[in-house]
Amino acid sequence: MEIKRLLWANDLSKCSEEAIPFVKSLSEKYNAEVHVLYVLQDLTKQTRALVWEFR
Repeated sequence: MEIKRLLWANDLSKCSEEAIPFVKSLSEKYNAEVHVLYVLQDLTKQTRALVWEFR
């Protein structure tokens, strides 16, 4: 199997941090690029309304 790119979804949690050695080893093994996707929790309706109000 040929792997050229890895996508690492990251939410800055402890679990995401613990995945770094695994992502690193896979990228080295397959000589693959690592792309990081930062994921955040969806805002609540109330927070969205406040954000919209200050635009």
